[in-house]
Amino acid sequence: MGKIIDRIKAEYPDRNWKFYAIGFETSDEERKQLFEEWKEEEPEHYQVNIGYLLGYHTDQKLIDAWLALSPDISHPIFGRKIGGVSPKNEKGEMIGKEKISRSND
Repeated sequence: MGKIIDRIKAEYPDRNWKFYAIGFETSDEERKQLFEEWKEEEPEHYQVNIGYLLGYHTDQKLIDAWLALSPDISHPIFGRKIGGVSPKNEKGEMIGKEKISRSND
């Protein structure tokens, strides 16, 4: 089996592979392999990038599966409470305002 990142790059040649990586594979084994490849590709930023990109997904099972791979994965604003959070919905707006008000204190 080849590198999953290479498969993503081949399928989306004109795009940033990271935007497609989160939902690209469905099995736990493939997700773990992709996680390890991502760590090699971006050793200093993979946790934040994965967490940030999880914020665009609403599939809680998918989000939980990625979060289970490492306790270091978190969204830069929402932390590990990512599920269903979007700046476009009430929950996301509420959490975002709370984080901003705490940072301004």
